[in-house]
Amino acid sequence: MRYALLFLFIILSSIRALPQKYLHLETWDVDSLHLILPHQNGEQRVNSLNNLAVSLSFVDYNESKQYADDAMNLAKEVNYEEGIAAAFRNYGQIYLYQGNYPQALNNYLEALSLYEKLEKKHTAGWVCFEIAKTHYFANNYEKTIEYAFIALDLFQERTDEGYTVGNARDFVAVYGGIVETYGMMGRYDKTLEFDLKVYDLVRKNNFYDIELMISTWSLGYSFSDEGEPDSAKAYFLKALAFPDESLDMKTLKFRNIISLGWLYYSAGVIDSALYYMKTAFEFYEKKGFLYWALVTSRGLGYIYYKNNELTVAEKYLKQSERIFNEMLTKNSWFRNDSLKYIASYGLELYFPVPPARLKEMMWAESRSMYKLLYRINNAENNFDKALKYHVAYAGARDTLNNIMRNRETIELQTRYESERKDQQIEALSLANELKESRLQQNRSFLFGSAGLFILILMLGYILFRQNKLKTDQQMLVLQQKLFRS
Repeated sequence: MRYALLFLFIILSSIRALPQKYLHLETWDVDSLHLILPHQNGEQRVNSLNNLAVSLSFVDYNESKQYADDAMNLAKEVNYEEGIAAAFRNYGQIYLYQGNYPQALNNYLEALSLYEKLEKKHTAGWVCFEIAKTHYFANNYEKTIEYAFIALDLFQERTDEGYTVGNARDFVAVYGGIVETYGMMGRYDKTLEFDLKVYDLVRKNNFYDIELMISTWSLGYSFSDEGEPDSAKAYFLKALAFPDESLDMKTLKFRNIISLGWLYYSAGVIDSALYYMKTAFEFYEKKGFLYWALVTSRGLGYIYYKNNELTVAEKYLKQSERIFNEMLTKNSWFRNDSLKYIASYGLELYFPVPPARLKEMMWAESRSMYKLLYRINNAENNFDKALKYHVAYAGARDTLNNIMRNRETIELQTRYESERKDQQIEALSLANELKESRLQQNRSFLFGSAGLFILILMLGYILFRQNKLKTDQQMLVLQQKLFRS
């Protein structure tokens, strides 16, 4: 959960007219596209269909896929390869949001192959990063790192003018993803290394204050994970000092406040830990950010439980239970729908988070909550309530296990598809090498044959010249003899 913050650095500046604006996923005004579409043909129509597909990819699966299908069919009809590549990329986005990672991966790889063929290196770099993101959500972290570095290699290539293909924002995006992934792998030395790169780039390239705040906060996390609490605290406090320029910025600051709470708890400063956690809980509960209210109330319950203040612990955990039930009833992270357009988690500021991931996070919190409620009531000899919460804990655990089993199945499928594609690429590469070797042999044979033919001609010419000179000399001798006689 801590590392989800790092994907906030995945930024592409663009203007969008949908209610939710994503700085990573480029989208367009759907109504405007509907107005111009009937008057378009050929490549222009393909582009508009693709724009509709991506703009609806997280809104309406069926409509989005229909537009992608239409774009693909027309692009093939007019032999528009870039349009075909964009359609494959849109299929990838559609399936990624649905949590169908194997299909997302297949389509992203098809898109990548075409963009590489067309030498669209910048777009190919972003598709590589989208492949990395797909592997990340499928918990295939080794492949995430592999494709993130492929994206970096593409962005680091030079144009004819001498500039890198990627800009500062592209590099920050990939570095942020690498930090996120190494963090999930427990490679905290690497998270600090790449977090420092992010922080340096953001400061030097006039990024927005919200981006600088996030990079500051993230660097604090890396120092904390590396066992440097003083440095972590300094960066957390520095992040909090940024002005509240937007509701996104203000809301995200409370995740930083949670971080400070846990930092103080780890240091044994319980009063400060409780102060920061209560501050965050009161904000989230009042504003209606249900998931984070659940997280902070469960966190408070845990701290009081570990401090052996069971009555207060139960009070906060009962709050957690109420909030969790509200989330189930509303089937949402939010009390009001308008709140979903405000960044509270982090990822949703830049791209739509797959619902499967949000559901898994919610049930993970409920499992921990019910387990604590069971332990408290069992310790207080409230056996009826203890049994009730043990049953609830078992139910939450089973639900979460089912979700995770489904994810693990998808993870295995994604790994299989990735390996199968790698084998296909390797086989194709070997076939191309063999073909090139045969062509080279044929060229060598042709060049050798041509050389031999030229050599024979030259030898023939030399022999002809020698014979002619010899004949001329004989004729000259004969003429001299005739002249003397």
